Amino acid sequence: GEVRFSEVIRLVFQVLSIMLSKFQSSDLPKDSHQVCASAAVGALEACLGRSLRPVEDARASRFYATLLRCLNTAIMEGRGCHVPLLNKLAILLPRFFLYGVHSTSVTAAPSTGVGKAEVKYWDTRPSQSVLKVEGSQNAVAVKSAYVPPHVRLNKAKAVRPLASNSEDQRSRPREGRDSGWRESEESSSETDTSDMENGTASGGTFPADLHRSSRVRTAALNTIQAIVRSDVKAVQPHICSFLPLNSPLQQHPRSPSLVTVLLYDPHAKVRSCAATAIGLLVDGPAQRAYLGVAEVRDTASKALVRGFTPLSVQLGQMLVALHAGLFRTIETEPNFGVLVCAIRSLALLLSAAPYERLPVTLIPQAVSGIRSSLQKLLNFTNGTASASENYHAAALSCLAAAFSTKLPSPALAQALMRDTRPVSSGGSARVPTLVHELLQWASAGSPVVRVEALAALRGAFKTYPQIVAVCGSLASAFLNALSLPSFPSAVQVR
Repeated sequence: GEVRFSEVIRLVFQVLSIMLSKFQSSDLPKDSHQVCASAAVGALEACLGRSLRPVEDARASRFYATLLRCLNTAIMEGRGCHVPLLNKLAILLPRFFLYGVHSTSVTAAPSTGVGKAEVKYWDTRPSQSVLKVEGSQNAVAVKSAYVPPHVRLNKAKAVRPLASNSEDQRSRPREGRDSGWRESEESSSETDTSDMENGTASGGTFPADLHRSSRVRTAALNTIQAIVRSDVKAVQPHICSFLPLNSPLQQHPRSPSLVTVLLYDPHAKVRSCAATAIGLLVDGPAQRAYLGVAEVRDTASKALVRGFTPLSVQLGQMLVALHAGLFRTIETEPNFGVLVCAIRSLALLLSAAPYERLPVTLIPQAVSGIRSSLQKLLNFTNGTASASENYHAAALSCLAAAFSTKLPSPALAQALMRDTRPVSSGGSARVPTLVHELLQWASAGSPVVRVEALAALRGAFKTYPQIVAVCGSLASAFLNALSLPSFPSAVQVR
């Protein structure tokens, strides 16, 4: 049969990716990684051209995924080969954040007729029916029956509006060198799906991914992670290209960011990659020093020069927007693994942000959100014990980061002293409720969870000494009751 030129190019980049990953740098020609990275970026530029969004079909999805994987391999194996290309990458990679999301269809779970089914609906998230029986506080997820791939494909075509065909024709790029793809090569009938991506053998409901567009978004996010891990200082001038400056909670922003992917991507793996990338962008001493100049000015008292926004103000707006996106993720994220990644990213953000020049409500909101999440998932038993341990350890580590800021937060101190509980049922002495909960976490549970709880207590007692005066005797009683010699020798209290 006829072999398309685009398929030949894709296979060439696939071979290059394998060679870069299998052979050592000393066995390859000089500057081979930089040449491959430049070729991949040039091919992406030629394909995208001036089109508003990349072509979304099976062949284009395979092509983009192969190019991004080759670029990712070249960046990981070659030292600094991507630095001359960062200006182009900061423009190209965000264009794949929403690749294929708008054409994703969702299969709704059927109602069972028992109790009332409340569906938490997001336009692009996979639908999930939560069954709440009257008189019960526990929610049970209702899964739909297994649907074969060909039936899902036919349903997706039937549900798609007829008017979208004309819109797709208008949104497709014109023929020529600017687009890189001809309309004759686009085929909406070609699919590259599998049972594990559109459903599970046990009948779970997953979002339809007709052209496996999620692999393109995952490859783009992995490329960002490779760029940050390779040279985080080189990414600093382009950090605002990946993180939001304003309106982080919009589902269809004009310039999508990693927070948009984290909140609204239909695939948990992609959301997890976005959360990891956010954590890498704010982690490390170099990033702390760079973000240390951020500030949020009062526009009423200090008017900015028209047409110019200082870097410190841009970073301040970015940090506030990033807090809002992570807070919303912790509040609404249904996937357990993504929730853990988001909490870890929030902990890294709490350690890097200069809160003395940011709104005073950020730290109390972070503590309140983590505490609400802990209370909501207090008796979490769905999954392995290690998954529950990872979640509780990440949440307590985030609380430790909130308590261990450079300067104490007066708003957090007031919130702690305002929410108190009696030490005993008949006594009059009262202690902060959160401190009492941390003491309970430190006295029971796995060693990892207990260590993180002790770290949170250490940060609270060190940064907010007024807590020690209120609950010093209770803390001493709890800590004396700890069986510290029973800990494994490898686990040490930080």
